Amino acid sequence: MSGPERCWMSDPPTRCDLCRKPIASYFVDGATRYGPWAIMCADCCTEHMPHDGGFGTGKGQAYRRKGEKWIKVAG
Repeated sequence: MSGPERCWMSDPPTRCDLCRKPIASYFVDGATRYGPWAIMCADCCTEHMPHDGGFGTGKGQAYRRKGEKWIKVAG
């Protein structure tokens, strides 16, 4: 991805919606294979996103912490 950094604009999530583990440095806001979207930790993203998934419009976005900001790194 080139151009200006795109940042998470809401309050940053503190826990994974699925396993409830704390979100520390990386999260995904994406579709699950069950239908609903979720804020997911890396482990839950691997387990619960559609296998044909990937990131992008209608699939999900990944964010990584950079200081106090959450920068979009995929999608």
